[in-house]
Amino acid sequence: MIVASRAYSRGVIVAAGFVPATPLLVPDLGAGAAPELAGLRAACREVLADLAAARSERVVIIGGGHVPREHPADAAGSFAGFGVDLTVGGPGRVSLPPTLSLGAWLLDDAGWTGDRLYCEVASAEEDGTAASRRILTWPGRSALLVVADGSATRTAKAPGGFDSRSVDFDGDMARAFESGDLRLGPIDTESGASLAAQLHVGGVAAWRLTAQVLGSTGRPVTRARLLRHEAPYGVGYFAASWTWEITRAGTG
Repeated sequence: MIVASRAYSRGVIVAAGFVPATPLLVPDLGAGAAPELAGLRAACREVLADLAAARSERVVIIGGGHVPREHPADAAGSFAGFGVDLTVGGPGRVSLPPTLSLGAWLLDDAGWTGDRLYCEVASAEEDGTAASRRILTWPGRSALLVVADGSATRTAKAPGGFDSRSVDFDGDMARAFESGDLRLGPIDTESGASLAAQLHVGGVAAWRLTAQVLGSTGRPVTRARLLRHEAPYGVGYFAASWTWEITRAGTG
């Protein structure tokens, strides 16, 4: 069981984890896909372990949806739309979109006992300034869990068909995760965001908000780990974690 630390009171981001948005990570949904997703599931659990090792008090789950809004800690998610009677998260009303429901399942699976908040983003073009400011001013030690996919054009059978540019795009994203690039370079420019849209990249909105939040801190990543980069269904999946060394005063 992961037990949250409450040793610090000053607001600071101590870790960020990046996981795919595929519901098939949930064993009840992806039982038939066990062989090809076993390594990815293990990597996602390692990401959650890194967030816990950073002694986070709170995990802020960021994922795409339909309306830009925040959901409370007791919000619930359901996988009924995928044919499985499975509810995750808190005892509140079921309101989480699939990406945040997956984030809730990952926290539940890891035995997370600390606070959690959910941040739904709807468009890569939306202004995330207000959400970014709130995340940065929440007290204590926070970690981000970003649920997002890369391109959906890696193979002819991918949701967006095949586009040869997707290999380089996802490769650049992988290098950004591996190097701790706070800008998440491939989506940092308008041309990059435009290319991402052409490649049906599902995670742009969530990644852009994350880059805005972390870029505002001005602190370089202390430890960056790319645990997994693969595309078993023609969609780019990443599992990565970033952590920061934080002083007792709460500054990097």
